[in-house]
Amino acid sequence: DAMLLVGGLALVLVSGHFMVEAASAIARAGGVSDWVIGGTIVAAGTSTPELAVSLVAMRQGHVGMSVGNVVGSNVFNVLGILGIAAMLQPLAVGEAAIESLLWLTVLTVLMVAALWSGRRLSRSEGVLFVCSELARWVLGLLRIFG
Repeated sequence: DAMLLVGGLALVLVSGHFMVEAASAIARAGGVSDWVIGGTIVAAGTSTPELAVSLVAMRQGHVGMSVGNVVGSNVFNVLGILGIAAMLQPLAVGEAAIESLLWLTVLTVLMVAALWSGRRLSRSEGVLFVCSELARWVLGLLRIFG
């Protein structure tokens, strides 16, 4: 089991790295801004390992671990990662970054509220959360390219 754990972790990390590097290079060659790359390609690449871990946890009946992984990741990304980055160098962000952070914060609070109220997240609530994230991406890209 330990070897499978180490091998699986290595595979997820290496594949995520190569996906982000390749997609970022293609986007930069096409003139896409770093903000768009970070908000789409890098976000998807860094979320892929979390998704894989959450899906495996759910398949094995550890739904709480899956939910904790997703909610904890969002909270840590907003508070921990941005906090550390600001400690290293003051951050200046644009309006699109502020809107994305607010959207993420609101969705995280809504997810916690949905889970707290019934301790379950229904399929329809899951679909709404996924659709809201897709809408955020589409609206953000339309603002940039539209």
